Amino acid sequence: TSDDLPGISGRVLGADETTGTGGVSVRLMRGSEVIASTVTAQNGAYRLAAPAGIYNLVVEWRPSGEEDVITKTEVLTLTKKTAKNIILPAGKVSSLLKVAADNLTVCVGGLDVEAQAIQEESGAADISVIMEVEKKQVNQSGEADDTGAGDDISAIKAIAADKNLEYFRITVEKTVDSVTTAMDTTSTVMEIVIPCDYTDQPNLMVYRYHGTKAETLIQNDTKADGTFQVDQENGFIYLYANRFSTYAIGYTPYFEVIGRLHLDDYKGEVTVILRKKEDGGEVARMTVSADGDAASCDMDNIPRGEYDMTVEWTDGATNQLNVPLTVR
Repeated sequence: TSDDLPGISGRVLGADETTGTGGVSVRLMRGSEVIASTVTAQNGAYRLAAPAGIYNLVVEWRPSGEEDVITKTEVLTLTKKTAKNIILPAGKVSSLLKVAADNLTVCVGGLDVEAQAIQEESGAADISVIMEVEKKQVNQSGEADDTGAGDDISAIKAIAADKNLEYFRITVEKTVDSVTTAMDTTSTVMEIVIPCDYTDQPNLMVYRYHGTKAETLIQNDTKADGTFQVDQENGFIYLYANRFSTYAIGYTPYFEVIGRLHLDDYKGEVTVILRKKEDGGEVARMTVSADGDAASCDMDNIPRGEYDMTVEWTDGATNQLNVPLTVR
């Protein structure tokens, strides 16, 4: 039942942090998906039940005498029943996350902080900060299928070697007293939480293209710009950034190589060695037994690439067979 779920409850208060505000929409969201929603009572009280997890807490209201709806977006992690009062900003200060696909359940923290900072710096009466996250579609050739793709994709691929890549375009714009401009850099480091089905893959990395070059982000827990964290248990990547354009998540795909050896009527041990074609580096070595019939030589966790497979056996003389192999 809903009573058994962690959930969140409290009051929505005005900028004075005292007066409750009724009629405010409060939602827990992932991307564009609404997980739970309610409207505050006259005294600002609200309660939402939802499973444990990470969400965007989105409040939406229309100030008295105003036509425009104001939105405030922040990130929230629920692990238990949580009490939280939500403070509405003074004036018309909005922060909003837009996600281009219904199945992209991204959550973002820091948008409300950035909007507030812009208001304090500019003194403007009407502020909004909007982030849009779009997953770049990939065509059958593995390229990003996007008319805006170009140097960004090429530059990321150049430093990502043979990794499988999933691309995202992340943009931010601000509106200050009806004047809208794009922001390629923000004063606030945003926390962008991206669901990921392959957080258990080895050598997982995050890349971005900003300005005129691509760079590899650093995995650590500082939450500084250009860093990321991996939550393997729950399947999330936490990206920390204040520079925005094209990002990519990459991992080295591993494959199982299934082989059968046919050495006529030879019976005995056979050594199979797999080496990289480019530099001769040994990737795998195994010994199998041949019994005059076909012998299996299956190898696990082989990265994509070009290889030379060497098969060696001795039947009075040392024999060697070299076979080119492409894994992809």
